[in-house]
Amino acid sequence: MSGPIQGFELPETLPNRPVIVHCDASHNPTNSIATAGFMFTFSNGEPIGIISQNLGAGYTTNGAEKEAITRALSMIDNYSPAEHVRVYSDSKVAVTNLRDRDLETGSLDTVELQWTSRESNTVADAVAESGKEEYPHQLERPKYGICD
Repeated sequence: MSGPIQGFELPETLPNRPVIVHCDASHNPTNSIATAGFMFTFSNGEPIGIISQNLGAGYTTNGAEKEAITRALSMIDNYSPAEHVRVYSDSKVAVTNLRDRDLETGSLDTVELQWTSRESNTVADAVAESGKEEYPHQLERPKYGICD
């Protein structure tokens, strides 16, 4: 797993507010390189940040989706742990597999993994796809922190 994303910081008030993460992975079957897209919001819909991350090579499609979920949790835990985190992914396989094993949640108190339809995950999908073109890639500046 790569290190923290340079310049991306969550606000200090985050531990008192539930966080929602929509994540998706994009996998190139030709070279097995994968990228992930993440959209972080507070539970009331207030934006935190939108970022892409290069996952590297050697992934299957399902492996990349699971890695995206794992990294989303790690990013929140590393920057400013929240008491409650809900992660949405449009990969039923990844959500089911990670629910069925002991998921490393660090210092996060409550983690929910939820499947969502592709139609409800379009921002994370677009961010993951954009990461294939140029990494790191910034789609927009979040309200909190900068994605460089």
